[in-house]
Amino acid sequence: MEGAQQPKVSVFLAGCQKTASTWLYHCFREHPDIFVPELDAIHYFTINHYRGLDWYHPYFGEAGSGQTLIDATPSYIRDPEAARRIFAYNPEAKLIFSLRNPIDRAFSHYWHQKRKGQVGYAFEDAINYRGVGNIDMFDNWIRAGMYIELLQPFLELFPKENIKVVWFEDLKKDPNAFIKEVFSFIGVDEAFVPKTVSEKRNAAKASAKSSKGLKGRLKALVKGAPKPTEYELGMAPEVRQRLQEIYREPNRQLGEFFNKDLSHWT
Repeated sequence: MEGAQQPKVSVFLAGCQKTASTWLYHCFREHPDIFVPELDAIHYFTINHYRGLDWYHPYFGEAGSGQTLIDATPSYIRDPEAARRIFAYNPEAKLIFSLRNPIDRAFSHYWHQKRKGQVGYAFEDAINYRGVGNIDMFDNWIRAGMYIELLQPFLELFPKENIKVVWFEDLKKDPNAFIKEVFSFIGVDEAFVPKTVSEKRNAAKASAKSSKGLKGRLKALVKGAPKPTEYELGMAPEVRQRLQEIYREPNRQLGEFFNKDLSHWT
């Protein structure tokens, strides 16, 4: 691209963490019409914005002519300033948001950090620490699932046709149809099927659903069985109940706005 003006990034996978964002990133890497940097989650429009475009654009310097440039930083949704910065950078950009049951997303996010040794707290400390909860953990794990609130700055700036919300449950049901829908929105060959479609990436070892938790608790009772992980045990029923109460109204508003039945998000 030397001697030519740097093409702008035109698509952003802007949310959310622990909703198959890594899976989507690898699908993008395989598509011949798409270029994503080797490093996912650049965080330019949040914590690295001060570095400027001379720092940002070289991440896309190896893109081929005509390729669609995608920034896959799924934490952008969590910063309203990112919405304004992306709009100022490219008001015609397309944005993709992948959403998941916020209770399961929160627990998956927590466990991802816990097994990497990044946190020493228990999941329920976000809402129960010293009887009142912990704001840092709440923001990181719980508030990150209040999707309608987080989407608002993007919805106010970008035209509706430039925003695509996809649902984690649809990926689980039919990954081929899911990625085809995403490719169609981006405007690349939707017939291309990445090998990643048949793979799992960055997935937790077991589901956070209470049914899996029950299996983990039963497993713990079996003599000689390996000690189940906290993720296999699942969150305590009273913690899930508290989170159901916390997310009830945000989920209702989200479902109403997108005309989506989210009654299964319990």
